[in-house]
Amino acid sequence: MALSGFVKVARQEGAESVDCGRNVPNDPAYHDIHISIVQNPGDAGCSGVVVEMIPHHRPTAWTPDLLNEVGTARLPVRMTGQLMFDSSHTPCMTGSPVRSSSASDPARASLWEIHPIYKFEVCPQGDCTSDTGWVPLEAWKRP
Repeated sequence: MALSGFVKVARQEGAESVDCGRNVPNDPAYHDIHISIVQNPGDAGCSGVVVEMIPHHRPTAWTPDLLNEVGTARLPVRMTGQLMFDSSHTPCMTGSPVRSSSASDPARASLWEIHPIYKFEVCPQGDCTSDTGWVPLEAWKRP
């Protein structure tokens, strides 16, 4: 599955059962990166979806800081991965986050995610509608 949009916010996660919980070092290299993707820059998080970079085979350049730089630059992104239904979260209702037992529950319109992400690309020129010009996140040169 491929999805295009804009990075709203990316954040490093801590220990999760899906990534061996607390049986691995408490180090970002062993935990997911959650990314909120929206259709247009400036859209509310509740209108977007969540995608996740898992630690397995993730390039070291894929970091929340780099993803947030792409978001700040307001550049289109495209990610490819597996579509997954994650019922452990709560989607927004009437445009507002629903406070759940999980303080880290990200705002989202749907429980469907791209998780894991296999490929993450950036459109440095801002328009890749011709399907050309996409570059891998790790090759993106900051302005």
